[in-house]
Amino acid sequence: IAICQPIKVGTFQAEVRMPSIASQLPPALTVEDARLKRLPRGTEVRQAAKFSDGRLAAATDIGLWLSPAGKSNWELQTPQDGGKSWHPRDVRGVAFDAAGGLWFASPQGIGHLAPGGKWSLWDTSDGIPFDDFTSIAAGAPDNIWFGTSAGAIHFDGKHWAYRQGKRWLADDRVKEIRLDAQGDA
Repeated sequence: IAICQPIKVGTFQAEVRMPSIASQLPPALTVEDARLKRLPRGTEVRQAAKFSDGRLAAATDIGLWLSPAGKSNWELQTPQDGGKSWHPRDVRGVAFDAAGGLWFASPQGIGHLAPGGKWSLWDTSDGIPFDDFTSIAAGAPDNIWFGTSAGAIHFDGKHWAYRQGKRWLADDRVKEIRLDAQGDA
């Protein structure tokens, strides 16, 4: 079983600022992680995730960053999928699924880096119903949830499902999504 723990932190200059949720973070990932301090100075980290193998990913205002397991450096990701080639900016969410796949959400769309190293990229022309993302929660590779400013989006591995309005949510602005042990949002 893989342990994937997302966190949210604010802008930092010489050191990471401790958000109010810092005391509630799981021990697997804290804002003191030395690698977070190695991101470019002034970077705003919107969400970070650590996989059980030690990989760390950060969604930031200047891009998507990945720090490989056992390394202290960061690699700026520039995903490519067929004719699509992105240098994502304003990355709003990042998560690892249970199989070790890396997911991110930005205004350009959604990206997935499979454990084998192949990128898949989706935008509104591929069926994503909305692209103003706020967060990601990932369980199994066929159970990925995206929070948006106007509802939630679920990906089952093949299809996108959009949930918004009083039938599904108390409020359409979804700030965070969490999955329970069964993978339900």
